[in-house]
Amino acid sequence: EKLSGTIESARAAAEQFAGKVHVFDSRNLSWGLAWQVVDAAAAAREGLGVEDTLARLTRTREQVKMIVGLDSLDNLRKGGRIGAVSSMLGSLLNLKVTLTVDEAGAFQPVARTRGEKAALEHTLDWIGEKMGSAQRGRFAVGHALAEDRAHRLAERVRERWEATELIIYEAGSVICAHTGTGWGIAVWPEA
Repeated sequence: EKLSGTIESARAAAEQFAGKVHVFDSRNLSWGLAWQVVDAAAAAREGLGVEDTLARLTRTREQVKMIVGLDSLDNLRKGGRIGAVSSMLGSLLNLKVTLTVDEAGAFQPVARTRGEKAALEHTLDWIGEKMGSAQRGRFAVGHALAEDRAHRLAERVRERWEATELIIYEAGSVICAHTGTGWGIAVWPEA
């Protein structure tokens, strides 16, 4: 809801089906959303009813976390999301920005780091925080026109945790138009 007005259209359409269609706000994006869709399909295969499925998805939504890193602030400036001065300073200082989606489903800045190496280390540290004591989990490493970096990140994830699922994917063109080049990692810790 905080990232797109599409959910309001879905809610309006659902009203036409007299309670047969239920809209669930993932409060996430990309693979953070995809895993919730996959989990809903698994619940349906298992024969869970609507209420049990929605309760299960609420738990999944609380567990799945996503961090996104941007190589540059230029596309955010072009889209009117930040000012020209911020963009220029970011470029001069080689700042990499990481963002996450909070519990309410809104973007929250995580950090600004100088240089790619520091940004990727920070990303892995953030994942470590979200993993907590879990040693196993599912991971999805996304990239916007940076496949080599995605593979390097995936290897670093494999070094630190047991990945029961590890997906590498390319972000779509609409996302890339808003963000420019960058990376993202979705994590779903397992007990």
